Amino acid sequence: MKPTKPPATVEAVLRACHILRAFQQEGEQLRLRDVVARTSLSKTTVFRLLNSLEQGGLVRRAGAEFYVSRVRQVSNSRPRVGFAAQTIDSTFSQSVSEGIHRAALENGIDLITVNNRYSRKTAIRNAELLIRQRIDVVLEFQTYESIAPLIASRFHEAAIPVIAIEIPHPGAVFFG
Repeated sequence: MKPTKPPATVEAVLRACHILRAFQQEGEQLRLRDVVARTSLSKTTVFRLLNSLEQGGLVRRAGAEFYVSRVRQVSNSRPRVGFAAQTIDSTFSQSVSEGIHRAALENGIDLITVNNRYSRKTAIRNAELLIRQRIDVVLEFQTYESIAPLIASRFHEAAIPVIAIEIPHPGAVFFG
């Protein structure tokens, strides 16, 4: 059974809004793959919507690879939750991601999503990115126990609580 959407909504507009929210700081430059990682939309969808937003004057290109939003973010006091997804390549990970995105949407939570791509290096880089994004809490879904203490310590130093999914992280609430 498919989830129902509110009446009189246009899915493409909602996706475009999701893309504009991926730009979290004024003047921030994102590559196509950055927007894909933050939105969990397909690369083709993001590419087409970025081009449409560019033609509409809401996004501009900054060089060959980067995009910058021309829309000023409205400040709000909604909670900012970082979600470091394990990957988008497995059915289980996709189900977890879909559930988290749905819950965030239903509860008025700003969800900042990154994709750890089953990579130690990417998971560490994503933790640093989420810290720079000044999130309020992080849902960390990565596979490697060997880097869990490093990731947990970085979030601890930034005073960001961690909820670890599948792999325990020192000092984190564990869900697995």
